[in-house]
Amino acid sequence: MEGLVRPFVVFMFRSLESKMLKLRSFLVMLTLSVLLASQAMAQITSSNLRGQVVSSDGSAVSGASVEILHVPSSTVSRMTTSETGQFFQSGLRVGGPYQLTVSGSGYETTVFENLFLEPGNQDPIRVELAA
Repeated sequence: MEGLVRPFVVFMFRSLESKMLKLRSFLVMLTLSVLLASQAMAQITSSNLRGQVVSSDGSAVSGASVEILHVPSSTVSRMTTSETGQFFQSGLRVGGPYQLTVSGSGYETTVFENLFLEPGNQDPIRVELAA
């Protein structure tokens, strides 16, 4: 009887060792899948537009009207500049074209056309309004 027990124990140990190796491989693959999926979900899918509006002498134009038009969808975002002439709009669609229209009391309206936005932050736009 003892002659049968030893091979059976060795067989069961090897079978258990094989199952543990498979379980470990599965857990490693599961962990990698979760990590890669979280990286894919963290990708930036929107853009923003920021800038400063100044007069021809370089001083900030506060209270200027800024309008951002996404041409394909006709979606419009409107805002006014801060005391330092700054404006910022987040959550914009990537791509374009966009049209940026800036106007201020006592200044000519300035229009930028065919602006295309990339994911994430854009370089600021300096808008100079002529009197």
